[in-house]
Amino acid sequence: MRVPVVSIVSQKAKSGKTTLIEKLVHIFKSRNLRVAVVKHTDHEFEIDVPGRDTWRHDRAGADVVVIAGPHRVAVLEKVKQEKKVEEILEQIPPVDIVLVEGYKRGPYPKIQLMTAEEAEKKDLIISPAELIAVVCDRRLSDLPVPCFTFNEARRIADFLQEKFLAR
Repeated sequence: MRVPVVSIVSQKAKSGKTTLIEKLVHIFKSRNLRVAVVKHTDHEFEIDVPGRDTWRHDRAGADVVVIAGPHRVAVLEKVKQEKKVEEILEQIPPVDIVLVEGYKRGPYPKIQLMTAEEAEKKDLIISPAELIAVVCDRRLSDLPVPCFTFNEARRIADFLQEKFLAR
């Protein structure tokens, strides 16, 4: 069985993607589901505190740095070019659902977050074939897909669970 992957996307930063994903993770975990999250960023990032051991190993030039503890493992890998989301997903251990923040051009079903103004203009950044729902600051009925408000995380989780996990 293929693990369902759903991308949460928007046209702009600070649109509520992270907050929605955080709520969905809490809901899915309360339902005893295993959840992975993949966060896409267009800029450099740090996973460790400057001066700490893994940071120092990375700065020394290691191609791969792994930190492992009793409850978590993190891998920092240098790459020559950005990996496709499919390559990243191959490295994720078994889960029930993967929520992806970003990757607008990825091949997975998408939920677009938008303002009511954008929705009224039908300012969809996703092709209708990939778009499965819209999350908006108010519910609209004239969209080609279900529309939820930002306060309906439980209904969004129900929708995703019914659509992808009810097998």
